[in-house]
Parts: sequence; structure tokens; C-alpha cells
Amino acid sequence: VPHAHRLQKCCATIAFALASIPLISYIPTAHSQPPQRNPPPLTYRAGGIEFRTLQYVDGTQFGLKGDGVADNTNAFRAALGKGDRTIHIAAGDYITGKLTIPGNVVLLLDPGTVIRDSGRLGPNDPLITIGSRNVYIRGRGAKVVSNRAHSTSGEQRHGVFIYGADNVVIDGLESDDNSGDGFYIGGGTADPAQNIILQNCVASNNRRQGLSITSARHVRVINCRFDHTRGTSPQFGIDLEPNHPSDFLEDINIIGAQTDANYGGGILIVLQRLKKSSPKVTIRIEGHVS
Repeated sequence: VPHAHRLQKCCATIAFALASIPLISYIPTAHSQPPQRNPPPLTYRAGGIEFRTLQYVDGTQFGLKGDGVADNTNAFRAALGKGDRTIHIAAGDYITGKLTIPGNVVLLLDPGTVIRDSGRLGPNDPLITIGSRNVYIRGRGAKVVSNRAHSTSGEQRHGVFIYGADNVVIDGLESDDNSGDGFYIGGGTADPAQNIILQNCVASNNRRQGLSITSARHVRVINCRFDHTRGTSPQFGIDLEPNHPSDFLEDINIIGAQTDANYGGGILIVLQRLKKSSPKVTIRIEGHVS
């Protein structure tokens, strides 16, 4: 996705009113659980969104091996299935190719979990793609990691690519060393990502951006850190930049962000591709430290 290399003069509505930010929690339920002693809950509430799945599985059931050697691509894809699952991944170093997370998935990553690029991504392949509804990743202490040496010229190999998705919460996940962005939030024409929450996440040492938001509605980025972005322009911690006149930047909230040592700067807002007929832009930035 092309990006402008400098900030253009633009008109944006930036509101600084305080808002209530729901804490992430879960609601234990007894119905539809697998027959096991003290089964995990199948209903979680995160960021005011309720996530329900029909089945609980453990990654080891599908042969996942966190030994830093085995290729887990097929095992991950089998574990994800067609969605409607709560999936537990134990701590370990999991080598994998590109993954797409289907709808109605709760992914529980133990602290110490590393999901690592196998080095076989194509030049425009993100490592993890979320393009569906109702995905919750509990990732505190977990990482998505690529190797920038695998691709030194492109800028689309993002760590976590959220595109046209709805109701997505990612809590505590770190996305490092990607040839593109640590996190990308966007969508197609008239199909923006919606109701997206990144909370307590980190993006470090990525090539293009820590976080790009190109077309989205109702986004909250809460207490996240974006640092040491360097490699290809714009090289900011956060870039809010529509690619098309029909793209949305509606109700975008950046709360308590920390940006450090990014080669381009902390937060970039570029609206030069929008027109008078474009959707209204509403951005709130509060408590940013750089």
C-alpha cells in the first residue's frame, strides 16, 4: 500500500473528550463445554464485545511443537479450522508460514509463546491475517516475530494484518522485526475494518510502521508502544493514512500511546488522498508520549 513521505496540510476533527475504556475480562459459562474436569470458559468479554465459541481445543491436539525447529504451518491451520473455537497455545517457539484466523475464534497464547515466520512468506504476505468477525487474541507475554533479513525491499509483509474485519480485540501481543508493519488495520472500498481494539500491544523494530490505519471505523489503540521503526518510509510509530477517497478514519482513538526511537517520528496523519465528498474524519489522540 503506497504511503506519502511527508505530512500534508489537512482538515481533521480531533476530539479530546475522555471516554470509558472497558477492561478485558471473561464470563465463565457451563453450556456446550467439552467433557473435561474444570473446562475453560467458552464465553469471553473483551473491550465491551462478547466472544462465544462452540469448542475448546489445545494446540497439542493438532501436533503443534514449540521447539523452534518444526514447521507448524499445517498444525496451526488444522487447529484454527473453520473457526468457532477457543484455542489454547502453550509457551514455546512455533515456526510457521502465513496464517489466516477465521471468524469466532478466541486465541489464548500463554506468556512465552512466540509465533515465528518460517522465512517462506511471499513478498506481499502478512504472517497473520484477520479478515473475519469476532476474533479475540489474548497475547500478554506472547510475540509474533519475523526476520527482516528475509525481505529487504518490500513493505507489505506485516506481522498482524487486520483487513475488513469486525469485532477484533488483541490484548498484549507484541509484533516485531517485520518487513512491513507490526500491525496494519484497513479494508477495501466501502469495507473498512470496524470495532477494532489493540490494548497493551507492542510493535518493535519493524521496517515501515509500528501501526498503520488506512480505512477503519471505531478503533481504540490503548496503552500500546511502538518503537525503533526503520527501513522504508514513512518509518513512524503510528501512521493514519487513507489510500483512497472512499476510505474511513472514523472514531479513531489513540489513548496512552508511547512512541520511541522511530526514524520518521511518532504519529503521522496524512489525508491528502481524501476529497470533500470523503467520509468525515474523526481522530482523538490523548496521552501520547514520545
